[in-house]
Amino acid sequence: MSNVFENNPIYDTVVICDSLYGNEATAQGWFPTIAAFGAQQEHRFFKNRNIANVGLAYNNMLSQDRADYAFHAVSLGVIFQAPISPFEYLGGDIHENRFLSSFWMFDLPNHVGVSFKLGQDIRLDANAYHVPSGYGAIGSGMTQGQDDFPVAPGNNSLTQAVWAGTQGTPAKENRYVFRKEIDIPRNQTFEVKITLSEYARSILSNCGGPGSYEFVSDLGEGTAIKTFPCRYAIQVSLYGVREVQQRGAMHA
Repeated sequence: MSNVFENNPIYDTVVICDSLYGNEATAQGWFPTIAAFGAQQEHRFFKNRNIANVGLAYNNMLSQDRADYAFHAVSLGVIFQAPISPFEYLGGDIHENRFLSSFWMFDLPNHVGVSFKLGQDIRLDANAYHVPSGYGAIGSGMTQGQDDFPVAPGNNSLTQAVWAGTQGTPAKENRYVFRKEIDIPRNQTFEVKITLSEYARSILSNCGGPGSYEFVSDLGEGTAIKTFPCRYAIQVSLYGVREVQQRGAMHA
């Protein structure tokens, strides 16, 4: 009896956030600050994390550094995720990081190299804009009006902006599709590595943050502001099919 094919993506994520929870606090390759991320030139995926230590939202592998199943990779994608608001709160005299989220989502991919390695073989070298994820949020909006929360007495006209985006239109067919599917044997090592250019590192290693979202909270004693930590992330995904034992069958 033979194995059967199942559609199944493989993905892994690097997260930058000043508040990590539970097992996240010990996740290798995650960073508390943008500056710490930018100080490191290379960042690896599918090598140091699994579902147990970072959770299903960020990784779906049982093993940390090898294929859980025989896998036939069809396409590769990379997405740069950032807070939807450019007005993330940092604290102190300069408390708004107005440009970091848009730089991260839209400009940083221009200055990042991506390589896919299977065993000892390099199967792909490309710029990050050549390997769009094919998924993710996209859109933008801005408002300035009387309905906004007053930031000072007599001032209730705060400009607000919300945006999110990906490298290209979030459609599956826009991913980088291999000319021929790449077979990854079970327990084979593989990795994707991103490399920051010196330009990208010079910007990121001198950035503050990540900051926090500000939410209006009504505690019954008047309006108050609550802050929650923002998260920046880079997620790499392989689309393809895995080979699994037939359900209910008993065979090697």
